Amino acid sequence: MKFSLKTLTYLSIAALSLISASAMPVNAAVTNNSHQINTNKQVINKKTHENVKFSQQLAKEGYTFRLTPGNSDQGLQKKVAGLNNPHMKRSTLKKLIKNKTNFKVYRVWEYKNGLMYKAVSKSGKYRGWVDDTTLYNKHYTDKSLQPVIKMEKKAINVLGGAPTTTKVNRERSRRYLNKALMNAQQLHGKERKIAINSVKQTKSYVKTFNVARTPTLLWQKI
Repeated sequence: MKFSLKTLTYLSIAALSLISASAMPVNAAVTNNSHQINTNKQVINKKTHENVKFSQQLAKEGYTFRLTPGNSDQGLQKKVAGLNNPHMKRSTLKKLIKNKTNFKVYRVWEYKNGLMYKAVSKSGKYRGWVDDTTLYNKHYTDKSLQPVIKMEKKAINVLGGAPTTTKVNRERSRRYLNKALMNAQQLHGKERKIAINSVKQTKSYVKTFNVARTPTLLWQKI
């Protein structure tokens, strides 16, 4: 199975959309406008809660994400999914996409069938709920990061989308990750930091293939 960004999450997102009309939404508890991470895990019900660790991780990455053009209709919901909420005006979404407005993710809410995110623009003027198919990492196309990204994808592909695989494939994945780290260490400044952080995320991801650990550098336009 070849890896493409968030292919592994489509079934989760689809399942979430089917139940959203009748179930409590992923993001129901967040009603304030603070950009700060709430380190107290808030349980909404038995199935819905904030993934605090992932929220903190994404917030630290700053204004790294942009809206995906092909999924603008699903972007920046004014209220949480499942509450008959209107979307932001399409004209506004088009403007944000055209201007390549940068967003920070500062809340991650987890439902048993998927994840939802709350994102805010640097100005604080635009914010809303999105799923991960609506966002992409602006650094994904950076030329200097391509050798790292290439090795990360190989490390994921060779495992076939599951942590339970052959010893030979696990070893091949490990070698790809080592090569990714070597490539990352050859970079400088901000790019080096981004690359090394991504390799760490990929190492964590291939252990479980948990969607909450998907390397954010691999969030691409789809």
